[in-house]
Amino acid sequence: MKASAKWKKHKGKLWASVGSEFERSVINYLRLLWPTLVRVPARGARDQMGIDLQAIASGRLECVVQCKGFEVESIGPEQIRQMVNSIEKFRASNVRCNSYVLIYNRDSRSKAMREKLEPLLEEIVADGQAQTALLWSLDDLRLKMGEAIEDRLKKRLQENAAELQRRHESLFQFSECIVEDVPAQETILRFARDKPCTREEEPPTDRFNICAIRTGWERIRWTIVTGIFGSGKTTMVLNLAVKGFAGTPLYIWAPNLTPNAFSGTNSLLVDVTQSLGAFSDFDETERRIFEDLAGPVLGVALANENLSHLIVIDGLDENRVFADLIGMQRLSNALSDFRCPIVLTARSEYLMSMFGNFEIAFSEFSAKNAPERPARLVTLCNWKIPQVCEYLQGVEYVLGEAASQIVQELRLRILSGNLAPYGDLVRHPLFLSFIVEDIVEHGIRKIGRTGLISSWIERKLRRDLSITGRPKVDPALDANAMIVKLNRVMREVAWAMCSRVAHRIGLDESIDEQEIEKIATRVFSVGRISLMPLLLHTLMAPLGYRSSSDRSFRIGFALRPVHEYLIAEYLLEEKLSCTDFPDEVTRFYREMAEPPQVSDAEVD
Repeated sequence: MKASAKWKKHKGKLWASVGSEFERSVINYLRLLWPTLVRVPARGARDQMGIDLQAIASGRLECVVQCKGFEVESIGPEQIRQMVNSIEKFRASNVRCNSYVLIYNRDSRSKAMREKLEPLLEEIVADGQAQTALLWSLDDLRLKMGEAIEDRLKKRLQENAAELQRRHESLFQFSECIVEDVPAQETILRFARDKPCTREEEPPTDRFNICAIRTGWERIRWTIVTGIFGSGKTTMVLNLAVKGFAGTPLYIWAPNLTPNAFSGTNSLLVDVTQSLGAFSDFDETERRIFEDLAGPVLGVALANENLSHLIVIDGLDENRVFADLIGMQRLSNALSDFRCPIVLTARSEYLMSMFGNFEIAFSEFSAKNAPERPARLVTLCNWKIPQVCEYLQGVEYVLGEAASQIVQELRLRILSGNLAPYGDLVRHPLFLSFIVEDIVEHGIRKIGRTGLISSWIERKLRRDLSITGRPKVDPALDANAMIVKLNRVMREVAWAMCSRVAHRIGLDESIDEQEIEKIATRVFSVGRISLMPLLLHTLMAPLGYRSSSDRSFRIGFALRPVHEYLIAEYLLEEKLSCTDFPDEVTRFYREMAEPPQVSDAEVD
C-alpha cells in the first residue's frame, strides 16, 4: 500500500497518540492482521511481562504486541532504553507465541535504535520464544496492512463474481447450457488526442467467443459489449470473469453503483470496496478504517499493466448515472487511469442514443496515457440455427433421453426450416430459454413475448417455493395463493421504483429494503414481513453492502426486462397510461393490451 492521502490521515492520528492512547488506536489497525487481538489489563500480570496486546487463536498465543506511543518528535536514548526494557521484560517472562511485535509511532530512521534492538529481537527467535520478532514503525504497519487488504480484496472479488454468476444461473432451469461461440459484429474504435474517433468494422462472425479477446488485451484494453436486451451480455461477461480469466476479476453490476461513484476515481474505488463487504466481519470502527484504506490499494492494483486484474461493469443502461453524455464522461474519467482490461456492457439502443459521439463520451480516455488508444465494440446478434440447436442439444443432454423428446421435436422442426409457432423468438437467447422451459411443462404451443415472461415468472416462483428448508413469507398460504401475492408485491415494488426525470419516467436502480417490507406487509396483511423470505421467493435481489450506520440493503430486480414487464402489468391492472415510460415498457404494455400474432416465419 503506497503512502496515499488516505494513509497519511490515519498515520497522523496514530502519530499524535501517546501512551495508552496509542494502544487504543493502533489495535484497530492491527486487528486486520490478528482479528482476535485484545488489550491486556493495565498493570496486570501480562502488562508486567512487556505485553500490551495479545491474540489467542485455536488455543494458542498467536501474537503479542508491545506499543510505544512517544511524545517526543524523534527517538533518542531515553526512548531506546524504554523499548529495551519492554523487550527484556518479555524475555524474562518465558511466554511463547507465534509472533512478537514491538510497534512505535515515530520515525524509523534511527540507526542507534536498530543497532540496539535488532539483536535482542533475534534472541527471542533463537531461544524459541517466538517464530518471528518484529520491530514496526507506522510505515511497516502500512506495508503489512496493504498486503493483507490486497489479499482480502482479491479473495472477495473472486467470491463476488462467482456469487453473482450463481445468482444469475439460478434464474434459469437450464443455465448450465451455455453457447460460447455466438454471432457478433466487431468494430475497432480508435481514439487519438484532438481527433475524432474513427471506426473500423471487422467482418461479421458466427463464432465470436468473449474469451478470445484476451489475446489482444496488450493492444486493446477496452471492450464494449452491446446488443438488444436478453442477447446474452451478462451471461457472456460473467463467464469471462469467473471462468475465462486467470487473474482477479472486478465484476460490477452497474445498478449497484451509487450516484457518488463517478465523481472521480477515488469515489469509484470507495463505492466498489464498500459494496463488496470485504470487511463486514469487523466492527464498525475497524470496518470504516479498512474500507477507507482499501480504495487506494485496489487503485494501485488496477493501475498495473500486468493484466492480473479485469474490470467488468455490466448493465450501464440500468443505472441512470449514465443516462446522458455527462454521465458517460464521468465514467470515462473515473476509469481512464486504470491499465488493466476493462469490459463494459449496455443495450444497443442505449449506446446509440446516449453516446453516438464516442470521442466526446470518452474524451478523457482518449487523452491519457497514450497518443492513440483503441477500443473494441462488440455487437451481439440474434442467434442463428447452429447456436439455437447447440443450446437445445445441451438441454436434451441435461433432461436425459426420456424427458427430452419435446425439446428434440422442437430442434428437428427448426433444423427442417420451420420456426413455428415461435417465429424469430427462438433466435433470441433469453426468449429461447423461456421457450424451452415452457415446452418442457406445457408442450409446444403458440405464445408471445409477454406470455413467455409471465409463464417463466410463475415457474421460477413455484420452483423457489418448492425448495425445502427456506423460510416462508406466509406459511398459511398454499403455493398458488402465495404466487398471486408475490406477483402483486413485485408489481408494486416495480411501480415504486419509477420516478419522473424531466419529461420522461425513468426506472430507479434500487429501492430501500424498508419500502419493500412495507409493501409486502400490506399485500399479505399478516403483520410485519421480513426481507429475506421475499428475496428467496421473488425476482428481487440485494445490490450490495453499504456503509451507512443502519447497514440497510438496497434492492433491485435481478433482470431489467422483468422490471419493465412488471411495470407494464401494473399500468394495465390499474388502468394507467404508458405515456412517457421507457420504450420497452411501452412495447410490453401494448403487447399485453393487444397481443400480436406470433409469426410462423421460416428460416432463411
